[in-house]
Amino acid sequence: MPSLENQPHALACPVDECSFTVDIAVKSSDGRTFGAHMKNLEWFTEGFPLGNSVTSTIEEPVVLMENGDVTELLLAFTHNSPAPDLTSRSLDTVIGLADAADKYGVYHALTACRQTMRLLSEESERNALGVLKSKLAHSNLEDIDYIAPMTMKLKIEEALDFFGENHTKEFCRWLRYQQTYLMALEKYRKAISELPIRHKLPDIVDPKRPSWANINRTVVCPQFANFSRSVLAVLEETSSVGFPTPTTFRRTVKFVEALPGVPTPCLCGVDAWSEKVVKILEDPPKWSK
Repeated sequence: MPSLENQPHALACPVDECSFTVDIAVKSSDGRTFGAHMKNLEWFTEGFPLGNSVTSTIEEPVVLMENGDVTELLLAFTHNSPAPDLTSRSLDTVIGLADAADKYGVYHALTACRQTMRLLSEESERNALGVLKSKLAHSNLEDIDYIAPMTMKLKIEEALDFFGENHTKEFCRWLRYQQTYLMALEKYRKAISELPIRHKLPDIVDPKRPSWANINRTVVCPQFANFSRSVLAVLEETSSVGFPTPTTFRRTVKFVEALPGVPTPCLCGVDAWSEKVVKILEDPPKWSK
């Protein structure tokens, strides 16, 4: 069979700067055909046939199950050149590329996809849920405790619709995690709102009685109430998920202490209050548990 370079309408490689001879055609599931290089497929993948086992012409390309966008990116990763920028691609395309890279053994493409999926998950709750769904489909728990909390603001109906009727098992796992997460979040917020600093103030003072006989009342330190509310407000404004890290919490406490408009409470209970909250933050809900 004639090689592609001898044909008048030879296919171009997806990498513009590539000067290698196109000697194999690859066709996507949606009918787009690309030029590729057998040696590159041998070197950079584990799932394509070897050069001496396949012949190809424009009329008889190797047909893949992946769509054109995914196929084009996959072939671009079979070159010793800078990797394509995936951050501008849709999440569906990146997930599709990750699946293809896993199937065909293009491992540096798989690494790039996982890094990009982590970045895209930070852009919206639905992106995070899409990444989570993909990871569950492949039993891949990498980064799952980072990504799962980003989906907690979604309504149950949205998540159910997103998972679809063919993924009810995954949805049930998500729902159980959400309930555990919300219970832990309530415990954390309650710990911040509990005000341990209290003062005894004289309620009834009778000069005819000795001081020990005066009736006292216990009140919450008003400065501490304002202080704890300010800490929570800063945390909720700056954190993309409900649970900050212990380090973030401690830094926020120091930050609020330094604010000029926030009265610093007396020091008798701040440390104990702070460490109680930190203890909760050190054991956040985990999907992998």
